[in-house]
Amino acid sequence: CSSDLPSGSKLDILFSMRRSTFNNITSIQLLIDDIHSELLNKNEKAEQINFLDHRKKKDILDRVIDYVLSSKKTSGVYIENPALIKSLKLPETLCSKIFSLDNIPENIQQVMFFDAPPSFDDFSKIINTAKPKIVHLMNFGSEEISIDRFISKLSGMLKYALSNLHGIFDTKRAAKALCVSDDTVECALELLEETGMIDLNRTNDDNYAISYLHPVELSKVKDCEIFGDLENRLHDINAFRSFYLNSPAEKIKETIIC
Repeated sequence: CSSDLPSGSKLDILFSMRRSTFNNITSIQLLIDDIHSELLNKNEKAEQINFLDHRKKKDILDRVIDYVLSSKKTSGVYIENPALIKSLKLPETLCSKIFSLDNIPENIQQVMFFDAPPSFDDFSKIINTAKPKIVHLMNFGSEEISIDRFISKLSGMLKYALSNLHGIFDTKRAAKALCVSDDTVECALELLEETGMIDLNRTNDDNYAISYLHPVELSKVKDCEIFGDLENRLHDINAFRSFYLNSPAEKIKETIIC
C-alpha cells in the first residue's frame, strides 16, 4: 500500500484557529491538530503485516512443520477441507493449531494459509480476526472447481446422508468438503429442490432433512434459472483461487488489506 492517498480521497481534519499579524495585515490561520482517514488506517495496518510467499517452494511441508513447532510465535494454520488435513498427515501438535472459518483464532502472531479461502471477504475476515503480524502463503490444496464435478460430488453426499444419516444433511460440513462457501451449497440445494430432485426441510441453521425424489440430472439442472446463480458463485470462488495462486504476495496483501 502506498502511504499517499489517492486524489479525491476524503479526510476528517481537526484544526484550531489562530490570529496572525504580518506587515500590519491580520489573518486567521488554521492549524491542523489531527487527520483521520480510513485509507490511512488501512495503509498503517498493511505496513504492520509481513506476507511471506511459499506457494511455489518444493518439499516445504516438513520445514513448515518444524518451524511452527519450534517457533515461539503463536500460530494458526488455515485449512478448510477435512480431506486435505487427512492427506497431509500432520502431527497432532500441528493439528491443534488448525482452524477454519467457523473458529478463527483472535490476536495470534502468524497465520499459515495451507489452501485458499473461498473468497476475498473470507480471507479478509481471517486477517481482521486473527490480526497476525506474519502471513505465510502456501498451496497444498487449491484447485479449480467445475460445476459438473461440484454437482456430482454434492449428489453423492446427499445419497450418503439418505442412506446413513437418516436424511440429515449438514450444509457447513458439505461446504468444507467441497471447498466452497456455505451459501454456494445452499444455492445448489435450492436448485435441486426447484428442479424436483430433492425435497428440503430445514431442521436448524446448518442442517436439512432431505427426501430424495429423483436422481440428479445435469441436463435438467442446467435448464433452471437458479443454475446461472450457482455458476456465478463457483466462478467467483475459482477467480479468487486463481488470484491466490498466481498473484504476487504484495498484490494479495494490497487487495485484502487495502
